[in-house]
Amino acid sequence: MDQYDQRIAELARRSSNFGYLLVHEPLLVAFGTGAEVSVYDDPNGAMVKARQFGEVLAGHLIGQLGLRVEARGKSPTQAERVRTLVGEGVLVPGIERAFDTLRRLGNRANHEWYMDARDALGAVRACFELGQWFHLALTGGRQRRGFVPPAPTVRLDTAAAAGLRDDLARYRTELAETRLRLEGSEDRLAAERAARGEAGDLVANALRDRDAALELVRELDGRLAALAADRAEQDDALALAPRRVRAAEREAFVERARRPAPLNEAEARRVIDRMLADAGWRVQDYAELNPMAAVGVA
Repeated sequence: MDQYDQRIAELARRSSNFGYLLVHEPLLVAFGTGAEVSVYDDPNGAMVKARQFGEVLAGHLIGQLGLRVEARGKSPTQAERVRTLVGEGVLVPGIERAFDTLRRLGNRANHEWYMDARDALGAVRACFELGQWFHLALTGGRQRRGFVPPAPTVRLDTAAAAGLRDDLARYRTELAETRLRLEGSEDRLAAERAARGEAGDLVANALRDRDAALELVRELDGRLAALAADRAEQDDALALAPRRVRAAEREAFVERARRPAPLNEAEARRVIDRMLADAGWRVQDYAELNPMAAVGVA
């Protein structure tokens, strides 16, 4: 393992949001974590790295699935790659929008020197959703991860930051839901408190690792530019002259990629509770059980 590999592996250990992608594509770890740790100090750079994340992932998919991209120029554009993936049925609308978000914000950051921390955070969230979707489509797994929102490194006390604070609050609530474990718990409120505590620990751990991860990203930046260029050249060659992939292999991936996102326990419980209520049952917390409350009690 050379020094570059060691640094990427160390970066992976410091990112709950992107570290697990190391086994699939190290550049996804580098660009995803690079965007994550730069949201507040360098939102422009974060959006550029997020765009690179999307480009690496789209190129990887095109090559892996053996798809040909009809390019107008000498090499395919990101829009042409995404259009090809949509045409082959690989991308559902939500995933297509995530790719387009990264391309749009990255282009604006690159050409207009655009910098907005809220949009940078949204770009990192889009990277996370794409990475998770890619991982589940590859592995066939159904265990959904929770997005750990990077904690602010600057004070958010202006009116312009209100939207950013709202987004952070929503992401933290969603993260707590992914940690919620109701099975075997007689007290839902206690389970929810435990889940919020776990979510808070994950956010605090990410903040504690942030400076070390940022230093690693800075050390890697120069090498990553060259590696990304080499990867893009390889991906472009495969996009114009694709390798042979068995139809059954491609169809299996597309089937997994088009599955609805798995529900976490809190989401599943809401669906079940609604179905029970629609059937006339009364849904209660076990700690406040009253079997006589209705004809059917759950």
